[in-house]
Amino acid sequence: MNKEEFDLELENMAERCRKAPAPTRFWEPVVRNFDFYEKIKSMDYKVLPFIREAYDMNCDWAYDMIKDYGLPYIIKKILGDKFPISVPDIWKHDVVKKWLDYNLSKYVS
Repeated sequence: MNKEEFDLELENMAERCRKAPAPTRFWEPVVRNFDFYEKIKSMDYKVLPFIREAYDMNCDWAYDMIKDYGLPYIIKKILGDKFPISVPDIWKHDVVKKWLDYNLSKYVS
């Protein structure tokens, strides 16, 4: 998966979030059950720069939901305990961004 494919998958995931029934919009499994989540996790370290760029995107609430409930869990799945940020800090986008800024070079060249 390259950056264009990542962005397309991100938009597809956001569209699914927008179409989800209102009571489930902010429920973690709604985000993490999508095919996107599995595809992204399978990219391993290569996806981390794409994830970092996604945090700079100014989009609608669906993207924020993905940033809150999807991307940090993908990072955690890829890095395990090397990614020490946990709830509620994952909902602070700046915390995740700063961690990625500081640590990204350790995992990708």
